[in-house]
Amino acid sequence: MADEAGTAPGDRRFRPDVEGLRAVAVLLVVLYHANMPGLSGGFVGVDVFFVISGFVITGLLLRERASTDHTSLRSFYGRRVRRILPAATLVIVATVIATYAVLGVIYGNPTAVAARWTAVFLATFHFSGTGTDYLTATLPPSPLQNFWSLTVEEQFYLVYPAIFLVAASVRSTASLRARLVAVLLPIILIIAAEWAGRSGLAFHENLVWLALSFAVAYATFRLVENPVRHTRRLARSTWLPIGLGLCLIGVSLSVATVALALHSGPAASSSAHGPLYTPQEVRQLVEAAPLINGPPP
Repeated sequence: MADEAGTAPGDRRFRPDVEGLRAVAVLLVVLYHANMPGLSGGFVGVDVFFVISGFVITGLLLRERASTDHTSLRSFYGRRVRRILPAATLVIVATVIATYAVLGVIYGNPTAVAARWTAVFLATFHFSGTGTDYLTATLPPSPLQNFWSLTVEEQFYLVYPAIFLVAASVRSTASLRARLVAVLLPIILIIAAEWAGRSGLAFHENLVWLALSFAVAYATFRLVENPVRHTRRLARSTWLPIGLGLCLIGVSLSVATVALALHSGPAASSSAHGPLYTPQEVRQLVEAAPLINGPPP
């Protein structure tokens, strides 16, 4: 298979097995979040997707090494930029604006902070540090929390080429594939899935949101991701995609920073780390209000 990211569709061989597995993996995760009965372990689709990414990227790097006897990190990251960052930037910016508009500053400020971390591929560290990490959350989910899996993939893209280059640079009579196996074996499934909590909506209530999310994802794919990904000018350059990536990261950071500046106030410092109260705490306070007959002690 030729380069699966960044080349025109006619320039690469379609892999129905790979694309089919990707579709199954994504569908498992989506239905799991929709609380479909019988899919309590559907989050395993994330692990499947990561394995597929590793397979595709390893094949890409091996073929480039075999045909050119070197590995171009500029070309590699240029392809990743064209595939991921345009759509991701659109979603981050739209989410920050929509959160302020719909939920207000209490939820808007922490979302803007999360957007800054997400823009530089560190959302997982932020969510873990603030108690809203994906599988052990103690706070309400962030509107950007689904970027957790994309952030892990982006971190993989940052680390794995370096591992590949180390294996390729080792002088040995063994083949490059054998050297890769030797390097990767100590790292291998280290990653395990953990049990996650359920969302507050039943499966039938989530069907509308599922349909809407598929429609928006398809529109983003057709109108943003694919047009940028297959732009000839970007495909022919190694530096231009990198510059585009830096600009897109700057857009996300700028929107989040400006949003925080515009909504700064007495509650800003506390809300930047999370909502002042969880929905459960708000409900308890409201229920207890009629029982309060005097000032607090």
